[in-house]
Amino acid sequence: MSTVDDLSKEILADLVHDFRAKNLGSDALSNGYEGPSIAAIGMKYCAEGQYSKVDFDLALKQLEESKFVNSGPMVPYENTPGSQLVFMGMRSKREFVYLKEKGYKAAQKFTPKPKSAAPSSGADADRKFARLAIDEARKSLPENDGRPHPWVGAVVVKDGKVLGTAHRGEVPGNHAEFVALEKNLPNIAVTGATVYTTLEPCTTRTPPKIPCVDRLIERKVARVVIGILDPDDRIRGKGQRKLSNAGIETALFPHDLAMEVEELNRAVTRRPDHPAVDCGAAILFLHVRRADHNRPLRGLDDYSAHAEGRRATPTAKRTRKSGGARSTLREI
Repeated sequence: MSTVDDLSKEILADLVHDFRAKNLGSDALSNGYEGPSIAAIGMKYCAEGQYSKVDFDLALKQLEESKFVNSGPMVPYENTPGSQLVFMGMRSKREFVYLKEKGYKAAQKFTPKPKSAAPSSGADADRKFARLAIDEARKSLPENDGRPHPWVGAVVVKDGKVLGTAHRGEVPGNHAEFVALEKNLPNIAVTGATVYTTLEPCTTRTPPKIPCVDRLIERKVARVVIGILDPDDRIRGKGQRKLSNAGIETALFPHDLAMEVEELNRAVTRRPDHPAVDCGAAILFLHVRRADHNRPLRGLDDYSAHAEGRRATPTAKRTRKSGGARSTLREI
């Protein structure tokens, strides 16, 4: 039977893997950095029932008490106005966890070092960078417009190295792909790169904004790996098809990671009749459970073909009057 000690080692190994993937220096172990989401790690180990939430909490506590890891971000204590008891200093909001030097050294005893002479397989690399995109999506910032918005992250990779990352709201009002390519990597050659994005790139945006698909084509990326397709019947798969028509290879996240993206966006997928309000705001219908189908779905076209044979999800109400057109999830 798996123990809390076993889980502590697995968590530590995951943090080492994340640290190496980010290509961080030793100073990050001393000064701190933004590591994986605690909620995401907990979901990974507790979802299949191998460990309980109590196991996870105890394992993480054990790592913290051993000074192997730390959590963040750090914020000042909030004191109640007029209270006689005043707390000074900082506290952790416990949103993410990161390695410390002592933990990195301890992990060397049971974590294999990366072998530069034998690069990982394409599937392993896709999984690693898809995971980074999900971690980036968890940093997405809400918008003050009273509407639900999806959590979207993007990672740009070339020759096995991360060139840049971005998340929705990092630059207010802009999509993750735009921020990654045009704000974070404006003068870096990304020709031939692979972009991992948790949501199908948009094909339509309100002018003067340019759709993310067009930016990907313009920057001549070689491949785009997508977490989930847009569920809106009017636009689902259009981004993937436009990329394919431009000679850009496309692929999907591994199924379990795609399910994690759906779970991350549950606030905007809870109501299947919710109007289309943003980039993939209703992703509940993308992945079909095994009970609904006799065979696994293999690719983007397979997903689209299957979806077209099912009952269409409710469409959005008219939100524009010009020409009778309706705003789509990816326009906003």
